[in-house]
Amino acid sequence: MSAAPAAPAVAALRWQMPQVPAHWQVVPGWGVRGIGAHAAGSNICLTEDTLLAGNKLEPYVRVQMDILRRQFYKPQFGGPAPSAMLAASGVEEGFLLLIRHAPLNGNEVVQLQVYGRVASWIGIATLTALKQNVALVRKDFEMFLGALRISPADGG
Repeated sequence: MSAAPAAPAVAALRWQMPQVPAHWQVVPGWGVRGIGAHAAGSNICLTEDTLLAGNKLEPYVRVQMDILRRQFYKPQFGGPAPSAMLAASGVEEGFLLLIRHAPLNGNEVVQLQVYGRVASWIGIATLTALKQNVALVRKDFEMFLGALRISPADGG
C-alpha cells in the first residue's frame, strides 16, 4: 500500500502549491502573506472566475480594468500583456496586468495580477505590495507562480 500524496501547503479553490516560499505564511483558502522584513505588508491572493462568453481571456481582463477603475482612486495600468508566468500550471492562455494606486494613507500600492485560462475557468493570482517593496517580493511571486498547479475541475 503506497502512502497518500502530501497535502499541498496552499490550497485555494482549484489552486494548489506544494510548498510556500521562505518569509511567507499560508492564509487558508486564500493565498499567502509576507512575514519577512522584505515581504511585510505584501500578500498573494488566489481567486478564480468563469469565462461566460467566448474563449479569449483579454476581453475579460479589460472588463476587470473597468471594475478596478471604479474601485481605486486614480489607478494607473500597465498592460494587459500576454504572459507565460503561469505556463507551468497548464494554462492555455495568460495575461499580466499591473495596477498602481494610492490609498487614502498616501502609500502607493502596486498590484501584479496574473490571469490564466483553462477552457472557461479563469485563475487569478494577485501580488499586492507597497511600491517600495515590489522589487523585493517580485522574485518570490514569480517562484510562487512557477510552483502553482491547477486541480481538475471535478476536484480530483
